[in-house]
Amino acid sequence: MTYADPRVTDVDPIRGRELAETVIERLRADLPDWSVSGGVTLGRAVNRLVTSRGIDHLTEERGASFYIQVTLPREGDILDLFMGRSSFPDDTTLDEILNELVWRARQAETVTEMSPGKYPVLLHPMALASFLDAFEQALNGRAVYEGLSPLKDRLGETVFNPWISITDDPTDPTLSGYNPLGDEGTVASPVTLVDRGVLKSFLTDLDYSHRLNQPHTGHGSRFPGSLDESVPSGEASIDSSSWILAPGDTALNDMMSGIEDGIYLLASWDVWSGNLIGGDVSGSTHLAFRIKNGQPAGRIKDMRVSGNLYDLLGKQLLALSRERPQTSASALRAPFCLIDGVTLA
Repeated sequence: MTYADPRVTDVDPIRGRELAETVIERLRADLPDWSVSGGVTLGRAVNRLVTSRGIDHLTEERGASFYIQVTLPREGDILDLFMGRSSFPDDTTLDEILNELVWRARQAETVTEMSPGKYPVLLHPMALASFLDAFEQALNGRAVYEGLSPLKDRLGETVFNPWISITDDPTDPTLSGYNPLGDEGTVASPVTLVDRGVLKSFLTDLDYSHRLNQPHTGHGSRFPGSLDESVPSGEASIDSSSWILAPGDTALNDMMSGIEDGIYLLASWDVWSGNLIGGDVSGSTHLAFRIKNGQPAGRIKDMRVSGNLYDLLGKQLLALSRERPQTSASALRAPFCLIDGVTLA
């Protein structure tokens, strides 16, 4: 059986070069004091899965991605902003990406002070992706089986606000986790993880679905071995594919304008402190702006935000946006989240 990747019908190196030239020219004009770097990646691969039970699947993959990085070194401070996509944008989308990057850069040039305390936080989907790592660890079938996950006995129970619904969907070709055939020879299908706040499924491979007596969700992953990177290893792990969160009913502008004094957190790369599998998360304000009376009022630096994920997306959740933008976290489609009482220290 052969599956053709529908995401990219033709990998065009000329288009890639034109994209790079356009980005560099535009950003050098708009941000003359910043250094600009980036990359364009083109690729094509054919994967064949053959098993002793007669499975013979062939998948063709074609991909085109790019990233942009702008850096401004200053005394005692280095501004380093990044944006990327897992596909080439059209002209309109590229304009939106570059406008957003320029806006972030100009806002980040002004640093403001903010006292430690509890504040409302508008969480960008890119930052949300980092916080959701805690939930993914807790859903892992191995952690559930070994009794490490706080969710191990909570199938069918409410774990988040009823506004939260999450689907793991390896069949969505617009997301980078697209993988119609699992590494264990199973045809992929969407899996509902959370439905209106209620936990519906763990993530399992063939082994742990049997041990837990749960339906197999097709999340067995086999990484290349050390001797030949083209040959999968015998060791399997459990990995998610693409997560889709249902949108809310509030416009992003309304969420922003309603904040009297709070934080707009766009990126936090080191959400690792605390008992992560238990939901305790702490991340740096790698890119975060103070919001005063609904408007950005400077960048916050050298501080951390923290809380428990089940509270942040539970009783502390105030609103979800209608918008679900593309982000550098290209395996996630999610709204902006407005969360109350987040600790800043």
